[in-house]
Amino acid sequence: MESEDDILGVKIRRAPVTASNEETVAIDIEHRPDLVLSVLEMDQLVNAKQHTKFGRMKLTRGIRILLWSLRIYVIMMVLIVMLQILQTVNGAH
Repeated sequence: MESEDDILGVKIRRAPVTASNEETVAIDIEHRPDLVLSVLEMDQLVNAKQHTKFGRMKLTRGIRILLWSLRIYVIMMVLIVMLQILQTVNGAH
């Protein structure tokens, strides 16, 4: 028998957990961390947030090239602006 609950304004249909749908329940929990967080007490929530560590994201080669290009562009623009400021200051004397 299925039941419906309303958590945080989201309708959730719950089917009885059996051997055939245990994997489905686990997948639903993995993709909906807000459901898990909504049932934690305040001290449990604080503890969970303190122990959560996010590692570095794996970036594709194209994204890495784009980020390095952006870094080089910013450095070049800073140098150009500094050069223009120096020329303006020296030209005013």
